[in-house]
Amino acid sequence: MVPASDDEPKDELPPVEELVKRLRPEVLETLDELFRARWTDVKRVQQGALKTD
Repeated sequence: MVPASDDEPKDELPPVEELVKRLRPEVLETLDELFRARWTDVKRVQQGALKTD
């Protein structure tokens, strides 16, 4: 994992339960069907660590 840089905001990230509540039920259902994904954690990553291609 790439550590957060000094120029990124240091504010608290919301709990994962709060973020899951923001998603529409059909989005959660699709994620479960495609990936069997479970939301377990929230982490901040550097912008450069994300693929943009």
